[in-house]
Amino acid sequence: MNQLDSSSNALPAASKPARLGRYEVAGLLATGGMAEIWLGRLTGPFGFERVVVCKRIFPHLARRAEFVNMFVDEARIASGIQHPNVVTVHELVQDSGELFLVMEYLAGESLGGLLRRLASRGERLPSALAAHIVGEACAGLHAAHELTDEQGFPRDLVHRDISPQNLFITYSGQVKLLDFGIAKAADRVTETEAGQVKGKFAYMSPEQCQGKSLDRRSDVFSMGIVLWEALSGGRLFARSSELLTFQAICDAPTPPLQGVAADDAELQRACDRALAKPKQMRFSTALELRSALQGHVRRSEVGERPEQALEQLMQRLFPERIEAKRQLLLELKAGSLPEQIPSAEVDEGVTLPTLGDALPGTTGSGSSVSRVDRALPWTRGLLVGTAIVALIALSAWFMTREGGKSSPANIAPTSSQTPAPRESPAATENPGKVHFYVATTPEGALLALGPKGDLRTIGRTPTSVTLPRADTPLVVELSLPGYQTHRETLIPNMSQRLAIALQRESSPQRPRVRTSAPSAAKPAKPMEPKPIPRFR
Repeated sequence: MNQLDSSSNALPAASKPARLGRYEVAGLLATGGMAEIWLGRLTGPFGFERVVVCKRIFPHLARRAEFVNMFVDEARIASGIQHPNVVTVHELVQDSGELFLVMEYLAGESLGGLLRRLASRGERLPSALAAHIVGEACAGLHAAHELTDEQGFPRDLVHRDISPQNLFITYSGQVKLLDFGIAKAADRVTETEAGQVKGKFAYMSPEQCQGKSLDRRSDVFSMGIVLWEALSGGRLFARSSELLTFQAICDAPTPPLQGVAADDAELQRACDRALAKPKQMRFSTALELRSALQGHVRRSEVGERPEQALEQLMQRLFPERIEAKRQLLLELKAGSLPEQIPSAEVDEGVTLPTLGDALPGTTGSGSSVSRVDRALPWTRGLLVGTAIVALIALSAWFMTREGGKSSPANIAPTSSQTPAPRESPAATENPGKVHFYVATTPEGALLALGPKGDLRTIGRTPTSVTLPRADTPLVVELSLPGYQTHRETLIPNMSQRLAIALQRESSPQRPRVRTSAPSAAKPAKPMEPKPIPRFR
């Protein structure tokens, strides 16, 4: 079960604890930025047994209030959603310094894994099943959007991380929505700062890309991307850089679903409406999107039995995975711990075809930026590299968008036989290192970085820092005369991109002077710099 992304860039596998509270630990399923996923087993009298998933916050983060609050927020949100299309949360446990979330174990694959397996065989997901999967996920998403607090007030929840990796399909044909780790709710303890962007870049809404306020229609747009990709078998907005990805989301027209919805204009219209750039033109709720998809499902060959058809597809595509997980459960039931846990994701080497990178106003840049080469005493071999040109361009692009939009270019989808463009060198990570890209508005802020109490000056923004992957918190400090000093704590266990809009220092109030002369027109208030999104 993949409830956190598992990748080669994740933290090294943690040493396996024998138990987490009352749960016996069988093995590691996946590792993420602030937590790890363990397979667990609960036993009781008269042969009672339950296999569960334990999402444990890293022990060193369990001692930090801000991370604990984020984790507890996720537990409160997820446990409040009782719906068959949302993963079930059993309990939040704090025991012997450990903090973990206990969830139901699901045997199946993510939608991303399903699409990759189909692509590896030269197949495409039948349109009726694509519509059914997204429709079922929309039912769970709508339940999340409708969540209220104890007084009955709406919690205004926005998932913010809808993607094929967070739509899970069991081998029996059930669809579950996962991972509310970065969901936004009105009563959440840990609020996202203004202008901060969270989520997977290629599945964001235009307003999410621009760091604007979000409502449920942002999730509808993200679900529209998932729908388009499930129907087409390719990537809609993913490009070779984040700048191009953001531009595509905000400006590029959505290509038609060639060869998919030609016989069903209603399905094409549903996709187009979900992906409307202005949120006022989208479906107002996820339930409306689901209703628009149900007609296509009913008229298809699967008719009233889409779950059965989906189960048959999963059984055909994943026989070896089904058998491996069946053996795993048999071993657990017999009281033995398995030597190997099946990987969380499948066919990760398969790349889905993407659209081209040509976008309006984008040209290659040969600009160079200064390099800072100094070693920091607290980490040998620290590399301080060049500032990322794409990030600077991205910040400028967000700010200039307010003045006028560039005209979108017509982008045709590539053939399913066309190989995906090779990743640029900048996008290829060294598994042992992470990169911090830092830009500020205005530029020229002094960046200091290091463990608490031992900050060392790096240089002026924009700049970037490459350092060994670790789980020791580092303090980032940005200072500029006339602006408030910005500080925050980051864990260098993944590459992060920061674009910070510094806040002006408040100037002291001057005493007012009365004069007998008629008052002149009030001078225009100086414009504050527009906040630009911050990337993690």
